[in-house]
Amino acid sequence: MHHVLVAVVLTALSCLQDRPATPKLSVLKEPAEFLGEGWTGPRGLVIDDVKDLSSLSDAEKTVATEVAQAMIPLGITAVADFTYKKNLETVTLRILVFETAAAAEDFWKKKIEVDGWESLYRKADVPGARAVDSLVIRKRIVLAGNVYLACHMAPAAKTHLTVLNKYLEKLRAASK
Repeated sequence: MHHVLVAVVLTALSCLQDRPATPKLSVLKEPAEFLGEGWTGPRGLVIDDVKDLSSLSDAEKTVATEVAQAMIPLGITAVADFTYKKNLETVTLRILVFETAAAAEDFWKKKIEVDGWESLYRKADVPGARAVDSLVIRKRIVLAGNVYLACHMAPAAKTHLTVLNKYLEKLRAASK
């Protein structure tokens, strides 16, 4: 079921490659209720525009300034961290929005497709997007147009796929 939803969402997102009109990441924030009873979140820093931190609190600006300085040279325009918790289970989704699909592709090649990458990742079947699953931890990484998403979970379970699918669905809907 999760793979079918991911396929549908990513196929629609692939249309964004030539037209990166990604919504503000802050509007994607989804309360933890969709994961079921006992989950809390999301927590984490969301920067809708790395060049304009004016909407952030003073405490957030301190961290966001450092993050933005690291992201801008990579062609990243927005970044979000959505973390959910239930007892000892933790799911974290990180989203990076690039200026262009080409910049995202360059990042993918430098981050994922390094020498020997096959010992760290296996390709995941996600139509309309590039995706890999980590062979080391519970983590899926997806590249859809100009958007890079990485979702991981500790301890081993599959809730990270539920979170990833939810945000991909919201991203697609908000991009229309």
